[in-house]
Amino acid sequence: MNKKPLVSIIIPVYNAENYIKNCISSILNQSYKNFEVILIDDGSTDYSKRLCEEYAKKDARIKLYHQENSGPSTARNLGLHLATGKYIQFVDADDSLENDAIEKLKVAVKPDVQLVICGYRKSSKTKNITEDVHPVISGTYRTEDFYKYFGVLYKDLSIVFPWNKLYLKEIINQFEIRFNPELKLGEDLLFNLDYLKHCRKINMISNECLYNYMIHKSENSLSSGIIEGFFRTQYMLISKVREFLISKQCYSDQNKLIIDNAYMSSVVSYTSAIIFGDLHISKRNRLNMIEKLVNNSYVESELNNIHYDSLQNWVMFNLIKRKLTRAIYLLLKLKSTIRSFLR
Repeated sequence: MNKKPLVSIIIPVYNAENYIKNCISSILNQSYKNFEVILIDDGSTDYSKRLCEEYAKKDARIKLYHQENSGPSTARNLGLHLATGKYIQFVDADDSLENDAIEKLKVAVKPDVQLVICGYRKSSKTKNITEDVHPVISGTYRTEDFYKYFGVLYKDLSIVFPWNKLYLKEIINQFEIRFNPELKLGEDLLFNLDYLKHCRKINMISNECLYNYMIHKSENSLSSGIIEGFFRTQYMLISKVREFLISKQCYSDQNKLIIDNAYMSSVVSYTSAIIFGDLHISKRNRLNMIEKLVNNSYVESELNNIHYDSLQNWVMFNLIKRKLTRAIYLLLKLKSTIRSFLR
C-alpha cells in the first residue's frame, strides 16, 4: 500500500524544455522523500511534454496532467484540485530547490503554524547576477506582529511569490482559495492575501535561501499597447494591499511609506525597461511610450500618495508629476552611465 504523501509540489509547465530537467532533478534529490510532484503541462509546444512523460514513467511520485494553454493560474488551480498531500508547495518549471528545502520547510511547520516562508536566491543568466534575499524577520510570529513588517516583506517580494512558502491544503480547500486566471500580473499576491486572512501564526526561515529563482530576459514584455493595462492592474493590487493592511490596523508608519511608494517605484522600473529594454524601437518611440506613461490616469492618481524618502525619489517623482519626458529619459540614462562607471 502506497504511503500518502505529506507534501504536494505543484509545477505548471509551459515550453520549459531547457529548465524542467534541472527543476525535477532538484526535487527528486531532496533529503525528504514523502512527497508527490504534480506536473501540469499547460499546452507546451516544445519537448517539455516528452520530458515530463519520461520522468512520470520512472518515478511513481510524479504525476503528469495536461490542459490546453490557459496560463499558470489555471494550471496551479488544477494542481490544487488534484493534490493529496497535507501541505502544498509551488515550484516554477525554470526554478529549483536546495536539496534540504522540503525537509526544512516541513520541520518549520510547528503546532498552530499555518504558513512557512523562506529566503530565496535569485539569478539572472543574462546579467550574470546572483542575489540572496533573506526576509528581515526570523522565527514564529503571530499574524498581528507579522503584519508590522508587511511593507518590508512586500518590498523584497518575500510575501508576494507563492514558491518560497509551504501552505496548509486544509486552509486552501476550506476557504476555496484559488489563483485568479484572468490576471496576468499579481495573481500570486492576491492568493497570498486571501491565505493570510486565515493564518494565526507564520514561521519565517530567514537565515537560508531554500529556493532558487531564475530571472529570464523578456524582450516582448513591453509595448505601448499594454501600458494602460499594466498600471490599471498595479493600481488594483496596491489598493488591495492597502485594504488588507487597513483591515488589520497596520496601514501606518513603515508599512504606509513603502506601500504608498510601491506604485511609483514600479512606474520608475517600467520607465527604465522602456529606455534600456531590447524593444528594437527608436528613441522617439521610447519617448512616446514614456509620455503615455506619465499621462496615465492611474499614475497621476498615485502621485498624490507618495512620500519623498530620498532626494533621488523627490527628483524623479517631480519630473513625472511635471510630465518632463525628456528630463526623465536623460536622468535615467545618466544614472545608468554613472553606475556602469563605478563598477
